[in-house]
Amino acid sequence: MNKSFVTSLALSCLSLSLTIWINLSIASRYEQAVGKTRAVFGLTELTYGFQYWTSILGLAALIVGFRVRGNAILRLASILLSLVSIVLVFARIWRLFV
Repeated sequence: MNKSFVTSLALSCLSLSLTIWINLSIASRYEQAVGKTRAVFGLTELTYGFQYWTSILGLAALIVGFRVRGNAILRLASILLSLVSIVLVFARIWRLFV
């Protein structure tokens, strides 16, 4: 396999794993909240601002994905997976877990 593809795949999977883990933590905290705390949960969600740093892993995967040589399908797969990992960082997917 192509070394660039494996690197891009690993970075994207790491970014996705961290994003899902953080969003599960946010969803768990939301389920424990009651009343007024749920009403202003956006303020609580701000304490998880570090989750946006995981987009750096997705961006690195995207850069490496453009360096994949040879098989066009591998290149497309690595670019698409890295784009998904970047987009999911900024989407509030924790709401799907509630």
